[in-house]
Amino acid sequence: MINKYHISVFIFNFCFAVIIAFLNNDNSSLFQLFASRLQILAIIVYSLLLSSISYTGIWIYLNSKKSI
Repeated sequence: MINKYHISVFIFNFCFAVIIAFLNNDNSSLFQLFASRLQILAIIVYSLLLSSISYTGIWIYLNSKKSI
């Protein structure tokens, strides 16, 4: 894969993790979401989990394209 695809996958998953954390949290501001180290750690873990799921899907898609 090209490097810009890796960056776009990471940015997409990070934004999706921030949205999930924001909806899961009681705060009304994104700045309060990044105020706690525990919440930042949760966002990083969410983004890594989503990235692993995304890369697994990309890998399956590329392998199925090769076999056809």
